[in-house]
Amino acid sequence: MPNSCDRIVQTDIGWQVKLLEPQESATTATTFVYELTRVNNSRQMSNIRICICPEISDADRLALLASCSLEVYFDNNTEFDCSGPNEDCCFIDNIIPRPAENPAACKGLKFDNIPSGEGDVEQERIILTLTLTQPLPIGPVTMGLKAGIDNDTPLICGPVCEEIIPPTRSIIL
Repeated sequence: MPNSCDRIVQTDIGWQVKLLEPQESATTATTFVYELTRVNNSRQMSNIRICICPEISDADRLALLASCSLEVYFDNNTEFDCSGPNEDCCFIDNIIPRPAENPAACKGLKFDNIPSGEGDVEQERIILTLTLTQPLPIGPVTMGLKAGIDNDTPLICGPVCEEIIPPTRSIIL
């Protein structure tokens, strides 16, 4: 990998994040699959943001996402599936309202409205998949996790744009 990064991260809010795809030997990829596993009696996940290429334009970031999906597995053996991009479960979010309240105040792919279990049913595992329109190098990216009132921003392997998509430059007058 061009930039060293972790494929498995234990978060401070009781979840483990693991990059399942691409394989460890890959240096670039178009598809990234993450598995989040609840490892203790932590709160249920409500939204997740993967910071994608903060140095490029909003239009270029939108053009990068081919598809995304979210699968939630509950401890009563039921599941929830959603695919996009669509405004219900996953989409490129170039607006960061109330940055101090967002787990990762960055532009990128947002998995939103993640359903929690009802009654005694709890989230057990979440699978996130994103497919890009072009292969990108694999390096460290920030993932913003929000579980109830708890937040964390671990660094994990993901798509990086350096040297592939030129950064947006602007002139300040």
